[in-house]
Amino acid sequence: KSGGEVIKGEMEGKWKIGAIAIVAMIAISVFAGIMLVMAQTATTATPQDSPETSVSPGMSYIAYNITYTNSSGPANLTWFNVTGMNASILNIGDIDDIVNVSVWNATNMILLGYNNTRRATPPYFTVNLTPAGVNSSNYKLTIKLTINTTGLTDGTNISINATLRSHNFSNNYAEDLDANDPAPETIEVLNATMGTNDVIAAQGQKFVMVANVTIDPGNDTIATNLTAIRFNITPATDMSADSIESFALFNDSDASGTFDPAIDQKICTISPVTDLNVSFSGLESPIPPSHRYFLTMNISDDANITANNTYQVYILPQSITITEGTGDSTNTSYSSLLRIVAEKYADNDPSLLDADNSTLINVSLSAVANNTDKLTYMLIAKDSNNRLITGVTFYVSSNRTEKDTITPSTITTNETGVALFNVTSTLAGPVNITVKDSRNANKTISNTTGVFTAGPPYKLAWFGPDNSLTGVNTISQSVAIQDEYGNNVTWDTLNSEDPFRLVASIVDGNATVISANPIIVDENNISASFTASGVNYSAAFDFANFTFQGSGTVTIKVAANRTLQPATKIITFQAPIDHLEVTTNKTSMYANGGNDSILVTVQLKDADNNDIQSTGVTIELSASTNPDLFNITNPSNTTDATGKATFVVRSTTKDGEDSLDAVVTYNPAGGTGQTGTSNIIKLVPCFAPGTSSVVNSTATILAGETSTITAMIKAYDGEAFANKEVTFNLTSGDGHFTDGTTLTTVTTDSNGNASVEVTSTNATNNVLVINVTTVDEFGVERQVGALQYITVQPNVPTKLDISPARKIGLKNVPGTSQNFTLQLQDEYGNDNTTAMTPVLITTDNPELGNMTCAGTTVNNNLWCNISTGGNVTFTYTVNSTKEGTANLTIKVMNFTITDNITITTSGPKGIRLTFNKTLPLVGETVQSIAQLTDAGGNPLRIEGIVVTFTLRDPDNRLLDVNTSTTNDSGIALYNFTGNVYGPHTVTATNDTYALSDTNTTTFVGNATELEISVNNTTPAPNETILINATFKDAQEYVTSSEDTVKTGKTVRFLKDGFQFATATISNGVATTTYTQAEPGTVNITAFYNATLQDMITVTFTLVAKNFSVNITPSEVTVNESTLVTVNVTDADTGAPVEGATVNLSGCGVELSNTTNASGIATFEVNANSTGIINVTVSMSGYNDWEGTITVKSPPSVCPWDLSGPAGEPDGEVNIFDIVAVADHWGETGAPGWIPEDLSG
Repeated sequence: KSGGEVIKGEMEGKWKIGAIAIVAMIAISVFAGIMLVMAQTATTATPQDSPETSVSPGMSYIAYNITYTNSSGPANLTWFNVTGMNASILNIGDIDDIVNVSVWNATNMILLGYNNTRRATPPYFTVNLTPAGVNSSNYKLTIKLTINTTGLTDGTNISINATLRSHNFSNNYAEDLDANDPAPETIEVLNATMGTNDVIAAQGQKFVMVANVTIDPGNDTIATNLTAIRFNITPATDMSADSIESFALFNDSDASGTFDPAIDQKICTISPVTDLNVSFSGLESPIPPSHRYFLTMNISDDANITANNTYQVYILPQSITITEGTGDSTNTSYSSLLRIVAEKYADNDPSLLDADNSTLINVSLSAVANNTDKLTYMLIAKDSNNRLITGVTFYVSSNRTEKDTITPSTITTNETGVALFNVTSTLAGPVNITVKDSRNANKTISNTTGVFTAGPPYKLAWFGPDNSLTGVNTISQSVAIQDEYGNNVTWDTLNSEDPFRLVASIVDGNATVISANPIIVDENNISASFTASGVNYSAAFDFANFTFQGSGTVTIKVAANRTLQPATKIITFQAPIDHLEVTTNKTSMYANGGNDSILVTVQLKDADNNDIQSTGVTIELSASTNPDLFNITNPSNTTDATGKATFVVRSTTKDGEDSLDAVVTYNPAGGTGQTGTSNIIKLVPCFAPGTSSVVNSTATILAGETSTITAMIKAYDGEAFANKEVTFNLTSGDGHFTDGTTLTTVTTDSNGNASVEVTSTNATNNVLVINVTTVDEFGVERQVGALQYITVQPNVPTKLDISPARKIGLKNVPGTSQNFTLQLQDEYGNDNTTAMTPVLITTDNPELGNMTCAGTTVNNNLWCNISTGGNVTFTYTVNSTKEGTANLTIKVMNFTITDNITITTSGPKGIRLTFNKTLPLVGETVQSIAQLTDAGGNPLRIEGIVVTFTLRDPDNRLLDVNTSTTNDSGIALYNFTGNVYGPHTVTATNDTYALSDTNTTTFVGNATELEISVNNTTPAPNETILINATFKDAQEYVTSSEDTVKTGKTVRFLKDGFQFATATISNGVATTTYTQAEPGTVNITAFYNATLQDMITVTFTLVAKNFSVNITPSEVTVNESTLVTVNVTDADTGAPVEGATVNLSGCGVELSNTTNASGIATFEVNANSTGIINVTVSMSGYNDWEGTITVKSPPSVCPWDLSGPAGEPDGEVNIFDIVAVADHWGETGAPGWIPEDLSG
């Protein structure tokens, strides 16, 4: 017993199953419950191996083998218990993953025990074993497990802990032996392999295969379904989701391994696409062993993609779910890059017709060219991925367009990618048929195997020149036999009858047939005779030949002794060449070094000026007097069949004028030297960009001064180009030309020079860039020379910029100080940073404070030196508690500049409240700035003054109270945020000094409308109107939401659709002006974007002017003829008004006249009654003027005979008559009359 315990203890100490289930010997001493003195014994259960390394769902497998050894004699094995999973194994599975456990006799594979019922607590499985005796020899057991068919994950390990109970007969002792699994098995749910696709796709393409994946379930014997799969994008993907219309997952239904959307089953579609990662779920697709699936995408027609956009996916672990489990044990490889081309139906669009994969078959091979017999073709269309192209239109064409008829010429492939068409023709010979993809004209396939043969003999035809050589009286002609459509027929077809005869004759004109070939039978009836014997013409161009001799124009005929239609022809025997006619397509060229040309045509002419149509005559062309003007590349050419020879003559760089001479240098008929001359051709000078240039008088100017920009325009021959318009454009920088513009045009002088002066008053980082252009001979604007860069620098100092201000308030506390910086500036406000000068600063109140500069402190007469940066800083320090004012006088010695600073010392006298934002948006933070001031309103720099701020909303409700203290600048700050629209009122107060100020800022929303307004909707021509574009929010508040400082955008102003101005937006308003000279109505639009825009109508109306009228005399006497002058002038300018109509009406006067160049109209007025003559003056553009002329009676008179109609016509003398005579005694007048005076 004692020895047994020792052995048992030692063996237990050595027994251990490691974390990775390394096989180890288990030695357990089993001894009886009753203590017996006996020989030493040993009982062991040793796991031997682990045959399986990987297992699949549903698979029953040998987990491991056990060797049981009992050295003390026979024993029974009672049960085998599964006590749990081996927790020391990484990624260990769950006890639920085991379906059943069985124990077998490993020698003869007899089942000893089986259990498929799992307990909730250990031992989870107990397998009762059939009693089996064990002697001292080894007893081998096999342990089998069956794995679940659902819910497993690839890569999970299975390893169990177990015990084996034995009952020893010799000592009746039962013992539990450890029998743990020595090594784990890895669950293999499935394997997934990503296929390779090297594809490209295009905008609008459908069913683009992105990837294919082969899924192999671990257990091929159990039917399984694919339930979910997820494809993740790789870092190479740079597409956007909105470029993809949909994703689809296809099943390789025919197990071909090749995607075919017509055959393969679509399992699932994702549309619309919101995620580039593609996840399909809720599937139920049976998976045979090693089955393939295809991931496809449809690319949007309007996809926002660019060239070389890519899409690539792979499958992460556990991203595939099947009925039996989940996922792949490792990442799949990346799919190949799917490359996207930017344009739909571009040349590299893989959905287009691919000639290498497609077939165009000629079914019938040959047909007769009779417009009825046909060649039949079949197109089998495939793309670059070898997929059938279905439902797509193709265009069919022939290389013999005019003779061939294609039916139909537009074809559409059926569901098998096939389309048929026929070709008929009237032209014999081979035919080349081309089929073109309607989506891309570059995608074609051709067939050249078709042949049309000639039909039966039908007619004769002449072949040969229409004209003889010049001065030659013979012409040779040939005869061919043709079918009905003009195809030459082999002569063999006519040799069945003997003899075959061709007869040539003269129908009209002066000619004879002088020879025939092959045979002349009869000189009077010349023909060619052919017999079957010895004649075997097989080619389609075998001819019979005839020669004719004659003059003038002749009609010839040929006939045959067969039912063949005869042929007639007109031939001409041409006269000798007499002269040449030289014509040109234009009469001038630009002298631009060969960039311009003319076409010269030379026509052969006879003595009667008729065209000679003779080919092969050589013509040479040359300049008449000045060869430097023309570049004749090929001066020699031969005439065509019409007797014409053409030449291209190019310009040189020289300008001037000359003609062209032509001469015959070779004539096949003999005779040369005939000539002709063209009209005068003018070579026009033009601007040469290469030799023209631009210079400036100085590349650096002082503010307010000028630089002269000179363009030197040259012609191609290097000479000056005068009277050429040159445009100067100031394209960048703050400046202008001296005419006030930034774009101006100047004409070159006799030296080819054009100049402008450019200036600027801004010397702050300001470089003026001038581009000079002129129009070339083709009307194209061309740059002259290089861009001109003019740098603007500050001018001589004339004033000071004093900061922080010229008027400063300081608290009346000794030691209070303020720094002042004096900066030299030129008259335009540019800082001069290079000038140096001493500065003297004096004060009228030395007791108030002292001044310090460069370490020197004085009460008066402070000297400073400006030596660096054009500025110097000095400090003023308060010395007194008294309130007062010190006026500092600053004298800049070298530049005679005098300036002043006023310093006031006091306590706070006032407070000024401002905001940092004028129209803040709701939700924005606004800063209130309360500045202390002195009595004069100057900023007062007093620190530590408490200021109370109150904030009220648009309804005057108190929203906030805040207290702030002034800083060393005398400023107190308060920040607040408005959460409602409308005016918010802030009040800043200080009770100690009785200070208070109130200000209002309005919180607004984003712009919802743009409103345009003008200051005058009916201006006069040449009157400038002010235009405002105002942004408003939904509450009708003017809003700053679109201000240029925030958005960088501007408002564009258009007149009847033409943009005439742009303007920045400030505080919600963009402002510009508009003027036009002519009257009329225009629509002015303010445009910001498609939503914010507005239009207003403005009518420029002529305003009627006023006359100034002077009538001389303004009174006339009745019945007296008086010359009246009406003088009309402009009331505003005083200028005479010519052409005004003047009408006189009243008192028997009806007169009209117009004013002359002096503005005068004259009238001879003789009124027949007293009263008023109305005067009117009128003219277009003026208001009518109305005035009067008074008609009065003549003065009373008394006749000498005392009986006249005037006076007292009573014929008697009385006192009145006597007085009248006495009053006017000694006067003379009209005979018989004196003035009457009744005053007495």
